Amino acid sequence: MKKNINRRYWTIFIVIFIFIFTLSLNKSIYLKVKELNGIVGYQKILVELKNDRNLENGLSLKKTEELKKLLSPELMTYYTFDKSLICSENTNSKALVYGVKGEYNQFYNIRLKKGSFLNEDDNNNKNYSAVIEDKLAKKLFKSDDVIGLQIFIYDKKFTIIGVVDSYDSIIGDFIEKDLPLIYIPLSVMNKVKLNCSITNIEFENTDSSLNKAIIIDKLAVIDRNPNDFYIEDYSEVGKLIKQRSDILLFIMGLFCIYKLIIVMINIIKKSIDSLRSEMERYYFFSAIKRCSFKLLGNLFKIGIILVLVILLWKLISFDLYIVPEKFPNDPTSVKQVSEILRDNVKEFLVDNNSSSLYEHRIINFLQKTISMIFIISLACELCIIFNFFRYINIYFENEIEMLNKLGIYFTVSTVLSMIIIYISGLPVDVSIKKITLLWTSSIILIYKSGKSEMIEENTI
Repeated sequence: MKKNINRRYWTIFIVIFIFIFTLSLNKSIYLKVKELNGIVGYQKILVELKNDRNLENGLSLKKTEELKKLLSPELMTYYTFDKSLICSENTNSKALVYGVKGEYNQFYNIRLKKGSFLNEDDNNNKNYSAVIEDKLAKKLFKSDDVIGLQIFIYDKKFTIIGVVDSYDSIIGDFIEKDLPLIYIPLSVMNKVKLNCSITNIEFENTDSSLNKAIIIDKLAVIDRNPNDFYIEDYSEVGKLIKQRSDILLFIMGLFCIYKLIIVMINIIKKSIDSLRSEMERYYFFSAIKRCSFKLLGNLFKIGIILVLVILLWKLISFDLYIVPEKFPNDPTSVKQVSEILRDNVKEFLVDNNSSSLYEHRIINFLQKTISMIFIISLACELCIIFNFFRYINIYFENEIEMLNKLGIYFTVSTVLSMIIIYISGLPVDVSIKKITLLWTSSIILIYKSGKSEMIEENTI
């Protein structure tokens, strides 16, 4: 018997922990993706040549400049990449060479350890400058103190002006990094390789003046096939990631509001029954006078419940965002709905944009992970609401034990989740509002409808 009770306690704790951990992890990954996207965060649009297309389908420098004039973005970067042998005086190593132009370090979190990153002067003056990763520096020179030293790329001599920190976290262990990275001016790469093809363009989109439709139209104007490019609006991505935790809290809060309304209805019913019982023995005014204190007390409780309902609604309400392309034109059409569902499932299971770039693969991996986390978190939440809180009397002997245990479970789960997330190299974000909402909801939801000892005790 004792083993069964302990097993129940552990089951409740594990499910609550998984729910809180996945809920916290969702916010941490949202912040991590924002961090990886540099200063612009989610306010950007990516245009990337698809992997199955030839490099000839990319853009030349001339075409890219034409696109820039047509769109007139506040910030922009464009780049391409190529595998090459990097040589120092004593050794050599293969690396992925990025030819970059524009404000690349505004669009990605470039963590400089020493020196500086490439700027417009390096491109305009066609400086043979290079910024390399610290791991590549140590491989070539046995040290990362390499500012001013020279290396050979494409048999041309380049001067190292900066050293960047290699991306290093538990997440990075899931994504294999083929080669170390090195950055050179795009104008120099274009000169050395003779008219290289630009595969990636990114625009800042702070005021949402750009969208996919506009970019598709302008690509056609410069005589490029939009179907050759993968276009992603990160403002949409950010909204979708962020609202997943909002949806989970909304579900919990909605059930909490439902419980409060049921309790309020029961108080009203019992007040009416009590008044009716008194009226069977006394006249109307005498009956009201005899029940006045009880009725005022019940009105006070109803007022408190209404205030709680309003506060909870304000806490959980949010603007639901649905990507227009993923919503059927005719919601009543079974065919359209089934096609949308099929495409969404296919998109979830298959990575249509298996980018060659390490940064993009990391971001895509995190976005895919968030979808799986949401499903797990939703399953745990529904289990908590419809199983544990519905049959709470099976798991705990009395209310005091229940409050003590749940308080410990929520506290330990929150602290443990923060520790694991921190160790994983992800940002830690503790929302007091969310924790308070979860704890309040758990207290309200554990009482059965019409039998709330805590709220209805001594009501009449």
